[in-house]
Amino acid sequence: IAAIHYHFGSKDELIRAVFTRRLKEINALRLARLQEYKEQHGDAPLPIRDFLKAFLLPVLEASGENPGDVHRFFKTIARAHTESNDIVQEVMSSELAPIVSRFVDELARILPERPREELLMRLALTAGAMVQSVLIGENPHFQKLLGKDINEHVDTTALLLTFCELGITGVQP
Repeated sequence: IAAIHYHFGSKDELIRAVFTRRLKEINALRLARLQEYKEQHGDAPLPIRDFLKAFLLPVLEASGENPGDVHRFFKTIARAHTESNDIVQEVMSSELAPIVSRFVDELARILPERPREELLMRLALTAGAMVQSVLIGENPHFQKLLGKDINEHVDTTALLLTFCELGITGVQP
């Protein structure tokens, strides 16, 4: 406790520092990749697959660098979505709101016939699938259910991209 207060001032400031650092890294990679794809395609709307790569791959690539750290962070993110802690909600909102807005703007260029509210929900569901894809491969209960290591038998990245592409572009009943 003394070290936390010495370095960060309070537990809330430690939480702020952890969330902000990791989210800034991932979001910077997302924006860089989005810009790269936009330059490749000029004024045309991005193909949905490139849009999804820009949004999803920075997280999946980060999980490959140090799976334990990213796994723990995404467990924390998953929990933070249900937290009532004002600091957690403030940091999540301040770090994610500009990225979500930017990606929804781009998605509106790709799917102009869809209402913005629907695009926002589809992007939120995509983010949920992304978090789950990071966590599921390390979930011992899921591994036990399958009786094997899912990561050895399934290309999670390809499956996630296809799943999200269908989810974002799919026609509602």
